[in-house]
Amino acid sequence: MYVAASNRPINTEMFIRMHDEAFRYFDGVCEECVYDQTKLVAIREEFREVWFNERFYQYASAARLDIRVCEGYDPESKGKVESGVKYVKNDFFYGDTFDSFDQLNTDLCSWVDTVANKRIHGTTKKKPEELYSLVEQSKMKPYLQPEMMFDVNGEKRNVDKTSLISYKSNKYSVPMIYQSSTVMIRQDGSKLIIYKPESSDIIAKHDICEGKGHIIKNTNHYRDHQKRIKDFEEDIAGIVGNDLGQKLCTILKASSPKIYRDQVAGLIKIIKQHSDKQDINNPLGLLAERPRLRVTFIRDYLEAFYTNKEYMPFSWPDNQEPRSDALSRYSIVSISGHHNKEVTAHEYI
Repeated sequence: MYVAASNRPINTEMFIRMHDEAFRYFDGVCEECVYDQTKLVAIREEFREVWFNERFYQYASAARLDIRVCEGYDPESKGKVESGVKYVKNDFFYGDTFDSFDQLNTDLCSWVDTVANKRIHGTTKKKPEELYSLVEQSKMKPYLQPEMMFDVNGEKRNVDKTSLISYKSNKYSVPMIYQSSTVMIRQDGSKLIIYKPESSDIIAKHDICEGKGHIIKNTNHYRDHQKRIKDFEEDIAGIVGNDLGQKLCTILKASSPKIYRDQVAGLIKIIKQHSDKQDINNPLGLLAERPRLRVTFIRDYLEAFYTNKEYMPFSWPDNQEPRSDALSRYSIVSISGHHNKEVTAHEYI
């Protein structure tokens, strides 16, 4: 389950943003989504011919998502979502109060991860997160975030060595991991939104200060994140072994030092997706011989490896760099960043 909340009427852009957040949470996109006849999806329907909301249809097409609209006044064709909505209302919201909308969202995210997806589901009799990991996730398609999600109206800001950025004569903090890097910002009402330039993931929010010369800090941004990175590295070593885990982490850190924490967190997620493969150390061992790596490439490599396993060599001759022709028999894989283009594994290398 993923839940999004809003304290104002939901418009098309917000609706799209909620989809984007959900698909990134699930780390995949489904083949088809079923909708009631909301104007956010379907402007009108006649003889089952649907005139779609153009902006949402543009997003769905770019995300490779098929839209199915329920027939009007036909409850039998509706998706089975009402009990899920009722569960959120009666378990999370019922009888509770929140100091702010930001606090509500923080509590909601925590509730989804620690309660909703860990409960024993009344129908399946299993924990939702376990059922998703074991059965459903393998049926999801990779989610390649559409270019339209990158806010063209955003502004670039340089983060100084004290992990602060400047905006309208004041300074605002970002997490320490982004110090001396570049981030994007945009104003949303009274909020300053700070996000990653490469993915539009939000990394910080602040109330905009009306004065000048102030420093607005979130103390959580200055916590020591190195311990968490160390935990990630230990988790990887626990799955694939110390030597291989250290090799992979060293290459990821050398390849992308500014986003290393995100990379090792992503690597754990990718490895766990293939946790049922007893020979996963074989393809990972091959990747550990490369001078540069990114988690997106590891993901696509493993997908290609297990799709065409019978063709895969288990060592590179004479300790040479992996040759592109050895991968030329791989199936087509979609590479993030190559929108509307399919690229073979050897082209990407």
